[in-house]
Amino acid sequence: MRKSFLVRSGVAKPVAIYIHIPFCAHKCLYCDFNSKPALLEEKQAYVDALISEIRNSEFRGMQASTLYLGGGTPNELTGDEIETIVTVLDMNFDFIDDREWSIECNPGNVSPAFFKRLAELEFDRVSLGA
Repeated sequence: MRKSFLVRSGVAKPVAIYIHIPFCAHKCLYCDFNSKPALLEEKQAYVDALISEIRNSEFRGMQASTLYLGGGTPNELTGDEIETIVTVLDMNFDFIDDREWSIECNPGNVSPAFFKRLAELEFDRVSLGA
């Protein structure tokens, strides 16, 4: 039988998915989050491990309402790397029709082209750090 919902207090609800991207342009003095600058090879290794984790998750097949890419700074990844992550998530979870996809971005390293790419990937919310 396919798992569809997590049940809390007798009410079935879709799951919410948070993906932590631990990379930043530099580590800020005030930051307590798991984040660091990364080499290209580290980013690719992290994306590969994340894809494996998604494909082997015990929650695969569940219905999901929310995706939040946070960090760190998820836009330290390329548009192609973000596309790979959301494609694998979409293949392994049943996102509801009115789902919400959010991503944190550093305003210092985004561009109109990057925002266009996020829109093409169907992100509907961007959280900008200030």
